[in-house]
Amino acid sequence: DMAAGAVAQLLGGLIFTPIDIVKERMQVQSIMAGRFNYSGSWHAMKSLVADAGVAGLFRGYWATNAVWIPWSIIHISIYEQAKRSAAATLASMGMLGQPQAQQASSSSSAPASSTSSQHSSSSQTDSSQFDTQQGAASGSGTDQGPTPPNTDLLPAWAVGACSCFSASVASILTHPADVIKTRLQVMSSGAQRLTSLDVAREALRREGPKVFASGALVRVLTLAPGSAVSWAIYEPVKRALGG
Repeated sequence: DMAAGAVAQLLGGLIFTPIDIVKERMQVQSIMAGRFNYSGSWHAMKSLVADAGVAGLFRGYWATNAVWIPWSIIHISIYEQAKRSAAATLASMGMLGQPQAQQASSSSSAPASSTSSQHSSSSQTDSSQFDTQQGAASGSGTDQGPTPPNTDLLPAWAVGACSCFSASVASILTHPADVIKTRLQVMSSGAQRLTSLDVAREALRREGPKVFASGALVRVLTLAPGSAVSWAIYEPVKRALGG
């Protein structure tokens, strides 16, 4: 799944990177001391091609992938673990619920259970003694440990909270790479051709380590809520469709 996600990001970056460059340049042109001045998105795209060729639309392509591939891996890894932890916590509080099939089975068997309680009790005693004897004979016993809670039973709000948390962590951990990527993409085409490493070194020399945390909170507030809403909708819809 991780490999497939990485390939998807590499291919998606071919579409996303030009859009991202135009967006970022439109956002910062007022503070770029006249290095570029666009009347609109289409003008910005044409200017980039005129100045640096088609390659100008893909400036920072690898830097973009260096941000979003790790972001996706970190986000999904923490998200799945957070769901398991949330399911265990809610199950211990009796708030996890039951699958619909299990609920239907429980409700339909309730009348029958009241008429056969004595027979069931004696059968359970006999079965328990038999299982104990069988376990002793095989040397393995019957205890296989607790069954992990079913994360599919998590309510939408819990799914959203798990995704919000994992997206926040992923955003913070990948933010230094995002700072470098953004600076690389908004540099004017006539500037000295620099690599991501060159940009990082220059930023560190001029502004110190704090530069790599610049805008981190804004990035978290941009990504985490959207991720929470997306997963809170996706998971229930997937279950409803039998996924």
